[in-house]
Amino acid sequence: MPSSPALRLPNEILLKVAECLDFQALIAFRQTCRRLKEVIDRSSSCRYIIELAENGMCDGVSGSLGPSERLRSLREFQAAWKTPGWIQGYHWPQLDNSDQLRFPAAVSGNVLAHYMPFAARGTGELLVQRFPSKWRGIPGGNWRIKLDSPVRHVHLDDSQDLLILVSEFNAHIRALSTGRAHPCTLPASETIDLGADFAVIMFTMDVYDDLVVVHPLRSDSSSSIARVWSWKTGELLAVVPCPWKRARVSLLDANYMLFTSPSGPEHLVLEVVGFRRNATNPSKSATCTYRFGFSYPVVEGPKLLYLSSGTLRSNGTGPDHRATQSLGFFYTDPQDRLLVLHTHALDRYLSPIVAQDIYVPTRALLSHISSHPFDGAVVDVPWREWGPGNTRVVSVADSLSNRILHRDQLCGMRVLNAPDTRRKQSVRVTDYHPRRVTSVMASGQHPCLAWEHDEGELSRTVKDIPLPEGLKPETIAYVLCEDVIVLLSHSNIFYHPV
Repeated sequence: MPSSPALRLPNEILLKVAECLDFQALIAFRQTCRRLKEVIDRSSSCRYIIELAENGMCDGVSGSLGPSERLRSLREFQAAWKTPGWIQGYHWPQLDNSDQLRFPAAVSGNVLAHYMPFAARGTGELLVQRFPSKWRGIPGGNWRIKLDSPVRHVHLDDSQDLLILVSEFNAHIRALSTGRAHPCTLPASETIDLGADFAVIMFTMDVYDDLVVVHPLRSDSSSSIARVWSWKTGELLAVVPCPWKRARVSLLDANYMLFTSPSGPEHLVLEVVGFRRNATNPSKSATCTYRFGFSYPVVEGPKLLYLSSGTLRSNGTGPDHRATQSLGFFYTDPQDRLLVLHTHALDRYLSPIVAQDIYVPTRALLSHISSHPFDGAVVDVPWREWGPGNTRVVSVADSLSNRILHRDQLCGMRVLNAPDTRRKQSVRVTDYHPRRVTSVMASGQHPCLAWEHDEGELSRTVKDIPLPEGLKPETIAYVLCEDVIVLLSHSNIFYHPV
């Protein structure tokens, strides 16, 4: 006789219960007994839930596809990177033989946008291209968005059909698909006054759900603040003083923002500032500050001038995928994000002495914060309390031209490594997602897919994808998108599933 009355139910009822569970609960349910394991393993819908989570994906718009079709598409999607050959993308005649082709103005998901200014008329246009993903049911496309005024900064969030155009003093909210007013934005909030002046060199900006944070980098000694708005209502929700006037800002989630900037010669820190929405009194929105310290190589002698850190730009997608159909049948979990900090010690001539890339999952920072709440204003978190086991530190050859050329190297938990002297004809994608790493370890290795682990560092998988024949690696810009790697040369665009 079954030990539990629930196990006396027919398999059809047990399966209906299993299909309502999330990944963790379904795994626990499956481990209850042999009968439940067999019921779940024979179900396409349950296998889809499990394999979706194992691959760091979320369920999207199912459309007419049933569970078995979605499961097959998911498996084909995960194996697509093994496909030989590259596909030539759409070529914009306006960018023919232009360096601008290699430097997109913004990237989000599978979308690239190039900015073409018209100097004679003081206007310009965005040339937008979406790369297709047949396994996720996302069609490709290209379109042009005409601009009425010069643009200093472009920000995209394809998951919310969001386009933000920053001019001299304002941010203009538009729909990425049309270039017109965004349907989720109130008419009075289509233009946001950034409070900028002529001392502002450039802006750093990030979007999380309905929040947009903007921090101006200044050329003078004025105090610096980051402002958080709702791009849907135009409300100013938070005003947070920046620790450094040229700090770069990122939103970790709806409650915490991250600052990175040059530091003194003694130490490097990541400053994570908590804030709460306070439209009534935005200047009182900051709540606490966590300073995450690093263990950095000791550089002795009078040559050392200072240490510097900055996050490499991430091609991420926002947490709200309900606004558009661009998510497809399934999509990458937007909560799984990797920070890559490029740090270097400079001498008095601004030449690098030591350079490192530090890989940090945002979950590592947020998990530490959630498990160590405090009531004070500032808390210092030493490296030993959060770094070992949650990070990876890699020494790199510091080259400014290389960093600019290969700036869009990061998407989700994956990092794109440009060819080195040993891999001149291939690019390497390193994946730090813990469930995908575990899945590779459990299922065996593909000849081009390997698992790497060093004591005290993040585990990862690596896969090498051959480059198209005839292209010189040193003349190519590399962009890592959600589903594809994109190669941008002077006259061609190629892409390959990742």
